[in-house]
Amino acid sequence: MNRPTETHTIDASGRAIGRVASEVAHILQGKHRPDYTPHIDSSDVVVVLHAGQVKLDAKKAAETFHIRHSGHPGGFRKVSLSRVKEMDPTQLISHAVYSMLPQNKLRTNRMKRLKFDSSV
Repeated sequence: MNRPTETHTIDASGRAIGRVASEVAHILQGKHRPDYTPHIDSSDVVVVLHAGQVKLDAKKAAETFHIRHSGHPGGFRKVSLSRVKEMDPTQLISHAVYSMLPQNKLRTNRMKRLKFDSSV
C-alpha cells in the first residue's frame, strides 16, 4: 500500500543541531509511518525553516571541526563549526543529517528530499 508523499516542515530556530538532525533523519527514513520497511524509501520531503538560527554551544562551536581532504598532498581542510554556521548554516544541518542516516544505497536519495527554506 503506497501512501502519498507528505511534506514535513521543521522549525530549527532556538533548537540544538543534534535534536533537529535526528528528527529530520527519522522522518527521511520513514520511521514515523505505520507501514515502515527498512529497505523501502518512504519518499517524504522535509523542509527545514530558520537553519541559521539553530542553537550551537560556544564550546562545541570552538572545539568541533568539519574536516575534509581533497586527496591531493596538502589538501587537508579543517573549519570550525562556528565558521561553517557563518558561511552556510544549511551545510551544518545537512552534514549532521547525512551522518545520522544509515550507510546504504538509499542515503543519497533521502538527502535529496531534504530542503531548506531561506525565504522565512
